[in-house]
Amino acid sequence: MDKRKVFVFLRYLITLLLTAFVAVTIVHMSTKEREEKPITSVPVVVAQPQRGTLEQGLTVSGHIQTDHLVAVIPLASGKLVSWNINVGDVLHKDQVLATIDPEPYRQQLLQAQSAKDVAQTTFERIRSLHAAKVITDQIFEEAQAQRDATQAQWELAQRQLAHTTIQAPIRGTVIQSLGSVGNMASPDKAVAILADMDNLTVTVNIPQSYYDVITKNRESLSLRVSRTLSDGSVREALAKTESISPMVDPSSNTFSMVCKLIEGTEHFIPGMHVSLTIVYKTLQDGFILNQADRTVDGGFYLYDEDQKKAHYQKLPIIAENDSFVAIDAMYKNTYFIVDGHHTILDGQPVVATSYR
Repeated sequence: MDKRKVFVFLRYLITLLLTAFVAVTIVHMSTKEREEKPITSVPVVVAQPQRGTLEQGLTVSGHIQTDHLVAVIPLASGKLVSWNINVGDVLHKDQVLATIDPEPYRQQLLQAQSAKDVAQTTFERIRSLHAAKVITDQIFEEAQAQRDATQAQWELAQRQLAHTTIQAPIRGTVIQSLGSVGNMASPDKAVAILADMDNLTVTVNIPQSYYDVITKNRESLSLRVSRTLSDGSVREALAKTESISPMVDPSSNTFSMVCKLIEGTEHFIPGMHVSLTIVYKTLQDGFILNQADRTVDGGFYLYDEDQKKAHYQKLPIIAENDSFVAIDAMYKNTYFIVDGHHTILDGQPVVATSYR
């Protein structure tokens, strides 16, 4: 009986100890959970707005064209006996491109010269007889008409002989060479195509939403044509407005604009794909931030230097383009969070690790 009492006592003692252990553990865990966790500040990069110029506009693409393409068409027919040009050659006005075999036309001129001389001699003789009243007026007029006809034939033969020399009608660059020695030339087929590289244009299609601002500022538009080279460098040319379409294409909701290159044209040739930057408004001496400094909804995180916290704000925008945004001058001395602003919250502690 004593052993049984001891056993019961031990069982209750063990149960009591286990209960006490569990209670102590629970109290300990509750105390740990109530301990305040240290707050970690998020590292960020901050910057102040920079003074600068902001251009408002848009960039569209197009192709270089020349508004003056000339087909070189021979005015005489015959075999080409000389060919003096290649594609890419720059020709001066009246420069000789090629020569048609002139021999048939020389013979034709000799025949016309002979006929003219005979007609002139006959006319002189008949005129003398007509003055002496020996022949009728009709005979005199027929001789005069024959003289004039042979004179015209002689002049035509001269021109045809001159036309065996094919000359450049304008100053331009050869973009197509369609002849060669031995080929036949005729007035119904061009032998070359020349392009006036001093008159290059670019035609672009612009969204209709820009029609009002572009037509309103037509005379003050700043236009730049550019293309990128294989090494990443850029070639630019200035341009001016040539024409703006008075109608919108309903199928694309765009209107066309033609611009003429006026400076730097040596870097461009017809057919090149280029970008045209149209600036219709320029803000001078503004306070500028990068568009990348904004949050996805267009706001900013301001850096509170005293409290070391981030404060979200939507600021009034003075002007903006694809790359930059101009803000009110009242924020010129404010620090903005420009790196790390996509991962923080309003009022969150931050630490400025660097200044841009």
